Amino acid sequence: VITDHAMQLDHLFSGMVSPPVISLADRLCNALPAGLDKAFFLSTGGESNEAAIKMAKTYTGKFEIVGIGASWHGVTAQALGAQYHFGRRGHGPLMPGMHMLPAPNAYRSIFRKP
Repeated sequence: VITDHAMQLDHLFSGMVSPPVISLADRLCNALPAGLDKAFFLSTGGESNEAAIKMAKTYTGKFEIVGIGASWHGVTAQALGAQYHFGRRGHGPLMPGMHMLPAPNAYRSIFRKP
């Protein structure tokens, strides 16, 4: 089994695709609504979040991103600014335009009147 998979090269990196990756991309795109016909495979969730932020900035022509507190999006520069580490010391300056909303908390809401 290992030899069979190694011969097909299931996953290398996003710059070098293999037949199984092309097949999966084709199946995913065919299952999605019209207009969603592109696939971009990355290695990690953080890398995927970084790419999503870059695509959103490119598509909108804007640079501001809003994140939710008590979240985790990865360790890349833009992903760090969109998560709960926003206020932690030692990280240096964040990417410009990163904003943080507090995480919802029905029990201890910061928006509830005293």
